[in-house]
Amino acid sequence: MHLSVSVITCSLKGIELNKTVQSLLAQEFKDWELIVVAPIENYVAKSLRDRWDSPQELSQLNDNGTGTYAAMNLGARNARARNLMFLNEGDEFFDRYSLSALSASIESHEWAYGRLLKVDNVDKQSEYRFEPYSKLLHRFGWKYVPHPASIISRNVFESLGGFDERHKVAADQRLFLQMSKMFPPRVLSKPTSKFYLGGLSTRSVKDSMQDLQQVSNELFGPILGMKPLDNLFWFFNTLAKIAVKRLSSIIH
Repeated sequence: MHLSVSVITCSLKGIELNKTVQSLLAQEFKDWELIVVAPIENYVAKSLRDRWDSPQELSQLNDNGTGTYAAMNLGARNARARNLMFLNEGDEFFDRYSLSALSASIESHEWAYGRLLKVDNVDKQSEYRFEPYSKLLHRFGWKYVPHPASIISRNVFESLGGFDERHKVAADQRLFLQMSKMFPPRVLSKPTSKFYLGGLSTRSVKDSMQDLQQVSNELFGPILGMKPLDNLFWFFNTLAKIAVKRLSSIIH
């Protein structure tokens, strides 16, 4: 069986899992499988059997509560399709054509991503875009690749060892930066997914920049090969981003 896309969904409590799965079932594109990774034994299997109906195979795995990226890696190891998409519990596709657009975009590329519609707890929406892709903006923390709006070749994902589980928050950005050194992404000029704000991904600028400094040094080395210069650069880089973020909040 040569499926096109394995959609991997990590679920902690299953509270919003149905919303994510219904979004997948509504897709016009049908050449997919769904893999649900959850730490709660029997809950997901029962839910899949009793509440959801689809001709596609719906698989469930137990990750024993080892962390989000470990769960995502577990899902990927059990995937059968050519390409991988990670849409976690509570996230949704933007519309019924989103998976079709993502699947088409990766036919001539090794990875691709679209825009992300961010929704806060009062349903205020904002569209995040990163186009065109810039490795410098990505490396230095001014832009990020939204993993809920991305699709990755399984062969490339496996060749790079998947998500580096040492990084509790920035493992997805590390993987995308690794791929950017090898292949340019295809960037879609349209929203493909909805992301609901909250949790580990919603962090302070300082914490996010510290994570990215570590990732940047691992993949590219310190600025000009000098650790003191690198620390000084990231200090002022972080201050600049905080200032821009505050100014943007005032303007809006």
